Amino acid sequence: MPGPRPHEGVRRESAGGRGSAQARPGGRTRAASGARQAAPTEFTYTRTQSRSYVSGDGPFRYQEQSDTERWVRADGVVRTRSRITEVSFPTERDREAWRQEGSPSLTSGWVDENGTGGATATRFAAIDLTSEVLTRESEDPEQVAKQLQQAGADYGDNPDINDRTFSLVADLVTDPTLAASARAAVFRAASYLPGVSLADKWTDPLGRRGSAIARTASVDAIRTELILETQTGELLGRREVVARPTRDFADVPVGTVLGWHSTIKSGVTPDSATRP
Repeated sequence: MPGPRPHEGVRRESAGGRGSAQARPGGRTRAASGARQAAPTEFTYTRTQSRSYVSGDGPFRYQEQSDTERWVRADGVVRTRSRITEVSFPTERDREAWRQEGSPSLTSGWVDENGTGGATATRFAAIDLTSEVLTRESEDPEQVAKQLQQAGADYGDNPDINDRTFSLVADLVTDPTLAASARAAVFRAASYLPGVSLADKWTDPLGRRGSAIARTASVDAIRTELILETQTGELLGRREVVARPTRDFADVPVGTVLGWHSTIKSGVTPDSATRP
């Protein structure tokens, strides 16, 4: 049966060839964190800072930095409160094009939105990728990797199946409602997927140390890095980096960080109006 589609927004797709020959992640990322998982009626709260690449259909490209608060319930009910605090341009040509357009304001004040569809983990219950299943099978990362590949085959419409699978991995790892033990299981299993590399010591955009998995997309050559706190399995953040020259980024130097996302605070709340 067709699986759920990837989330929209910042690029999460990655790809590559054969699985990395580096050491697989050890037991340090298997343990559940001390953070309590939300009950069905409670909300998982996260506060994040991020920088996203925006191309759109206009004459210039830019990156927007934002602060975001999210309250997500297990059934997908979500409240999002966000603001765009500053912007930058990948090249001087983009900056000049922005000026030619009259230097329009690209920042914003706080925007408050309510909706559904905020939880990825719940949407995967039909294909056995729940927190309970992933935690139970965490001692067998190769089996979890096979499950991810099977589910990834129907995940989105990217022509590369390995891109689709890593997009699934990224959505699961970044889902705030997924238990930390399940997130660690996905993280460990991902190192058995084609083209995924592992770094035991990595620094997130805010300078915090953790472990990372990374993969470069076959379509757009963007490397997606997912960074977890080694001892707890909690998500620290992710980055999207230009890995090699392509048509879309021919004028952007290799190694340029197009986007990043860092978790500042997380916890459980009884409703979507309070903070932990």
